[in-house]
Formats: sequence, C-alpha cells, structure tokens
Amino acid sequence: MADPAICTKVHDAARSWRDRARSRRGHDALPEQTVAELKHFDFMGVWQAPEVNWTTICEISRLAAQACPSTGWVLVNCIGHALIADRFPDALAKRVFSDNPAPVIATAMAARDTNIINHDDGGLTISGRFVNSSGIDHADWVLLKLPAGPNGQPRYVPCETSRISIERTWKTSGLMASGTHSFSVELSVPKTEVADWEPCLKGNRPSDEVDGNYLRSMPMIAYLGTSLIAPILGCAEALFREHERLIVRRTRDVGLNSAPELTALGESAMELTTAQLLYRDLLDWLHDKGSQARSISAEEVKICRAKAATLVRLCGTAAKRLQDTCGMAVLSEDAPAQGYWCDLQVMSAHSDVRYGISLQDYGQICFDAAKTTITATGSNQHDCA
Repeated sequence: MADPAICTKVHDAARSWRDRARSRRGHDALPEQTVAELKHFDFMGVWQAPEVNWTTICEISRLAAQACPSTGWVLVNCIGHALIADRFPDALAKRVFSDNPAPVIATAMAARDTNIINHDDGGLTISGRFVNSSGIDHADWVLLKLPAGPNGQPRYVPCETSRISIERTWKTSGLMASGTHSFSVELSVPKTEVADWEPCLKGNRPSDEVDGNYLRSMPMIAYLGTSLIAPILGCAEALFREHERLIVRRTRDVGLNSAPELTALGESAMELTTAQLLYRDLLDWLHDKGSQARSISAEEVKICRAKAATLVRLCGTAAKRLQDTCGMAVLSEDAPAQGYWCDLQVMSAHSDVRYGISLQDYGQICFDAAKTTITATGSNQHDCA
C-alpha cells in the first residue's frame, strides 16, 4: 500500500537522522540539516500528490521514528496540520500556501490565561501564551487552537511564525528534539482569518476538486486522531532491536541463565508483533474507506481510537518488560535504549492515544451491541452447548 519509492528515500535519509539524533541528545530542536532534508525531499509536502495515500504518510513517519523519534513525530504532525489548513475556507487556505506550497505548519493550544476577545463582527483579539507546539522552531505557520466561540465551535487561526515570540519551555526527559515549546503572541484577527474546527476535521468535499486525493477530500478526524501510532510504533521497534542487542551481549558476556531473558524476549516480541498487526489492520481499513469514499461514523472513529490506544499499550508493555530485563545495561553511554525508552514514554502520554477513555468508549460499543443482541433474541442466558 505504501509508496515504495518514497519509503526508500526516507529509509536512506534516516541513517543520517539517526547519527545526528545520537550526537545531539538533549537538544531542544531538530538539527537544521535534518529539517533541510525533510524539505528538500518534499517529505513535508508529500500529502499533496494524488497518488499518495494515508499508509504512505504513516509509513514514512514510522521509518523516520526508528532512526529519530522526534523527527518521525514532527513529520507526521506537521503533515496533519497541513491537511487541516488545506480545509480552511479558500481565501484563507490560499494565504497559508501562497508563498510556499509545502510550508511547515505547527499547532498550539491557548493557555488558560490567554486573553481572547470575540468582536461583534466575528473578528478576534488574541493576547497571551500558546503551548505544546511541536516543531515550532522550524515552522512557517502555526495554527492557533482556540476554545469554542459564540457559535459553540472551537476555532483555528493561522499565524505566521514571524509574529510570535518562542519561549524555550520544552524541558523533558524524552522527545526533546521535537522542540514542543510555548510562545507568546498578540494579534488582531479579522473574521476572514478564523476557521471553524468542524469543517476542517469532519467536513468533506468532492474528490474531483482535489485530483481524486482522498487525503484532501475525506473527513480527517479518524485519520489524524490515530496518526501518532506511526512514530510510536517506529520508536518501539527501534527500542526492541536495542533490547535484543543488549540481552545477547549481557547473556554472552556475563554468563547469566538465559531462560528468564528468553521468556521476556519472547513475550515482548509477541506483543510487538500484535501491535504491528493492529497497525496494518487500522491503516488498511482507513485506506479502504478513503479510496472508496465511504463515510466514517462516530462509532467507527471510537473503534479506531481504541485500536490505536491498544497498540500503544502493547508497545509500552513490551518495552517495559525488556527495559527491566536489561537492567543497568540500558544506562551505558553506548546503548541508545534509554533514549528510545524516554521518547516512547513522552509520545505515549498524548491524549489522542489515552488508553482508559478510548477503551471505555469501546466497551460501551460492545455493551450496546450485546444488549441489542440479547434483547432481539429474548434471552439473557449464555449458550453453553
């Protein structure tokens, strides 16, 4: 399903991304050379090609994250943000993409104390801080995510990054190079530069208006809501390979009884394989929906999120078991495992892949279906035959 030529380009470029990531551990932004390569090979703008599908988008992020989780994270998020901006009203979208057909676009949420004044003419005055903006150092635009306005709709306001003041607030133990900083801004925004949230994520448009590219015509909420599985899985796969290497070296050099290590390795390998199967299942399903221009229900969105959250949980438990098994070996300077482990923890904490809420929603779907079946058959007894 994924475009092999594009994936090969990412795979080849990722060798350099891996080396830079390991030599710059602790830096709070991606290396400029890595960003230049993302732009040079048009990885940021790959979504615009009619032949590119959602599987390709996720695969290039997964491959990038195997080398540098922060690069994979920024890549898939910025592509998602561009897909949102592409759904803006025509004049506003044209403004975002006029100078550069493949701009780097970040997003940020308004902090609680940010002052947002709604004017009678539909315009806004914005003053204050915005937070959690991955890749903001390299972005051309940032989409300001605002709470619901007078019409009850959350809103987006695109802002050129030349108008913001970045605050270097991203101080975490993992995913440091994503540069998910805060910034301050003061803007007076006319009504024509405000986009409602729902048309951007839930709206659709005729595919012939966008050269048959379903990424630009289908409602995006199910796609963007599960996009983070790609860099998370890529990071978990790279971490698993590091754990394998450490276990082999530890067993060989120290002469430990290998049975516990082999059991842990087998359990984690099976969990990671299950996560990979969920990944393929989810991407294939989303691609089929898009390529056939079939609608995605609210219930199906919840099922997608439950699958994504379960995938992330499987990656986490597989990694945690081997992290414990490897012991102090993961902390040595020549072992990148600790870096991948920290990156995985930060990515997995994102609200889009929150396990409890997603599985509660899925449990409600299962309960409702079971209740309907039992009511229809007139039985509340299990068939034990």
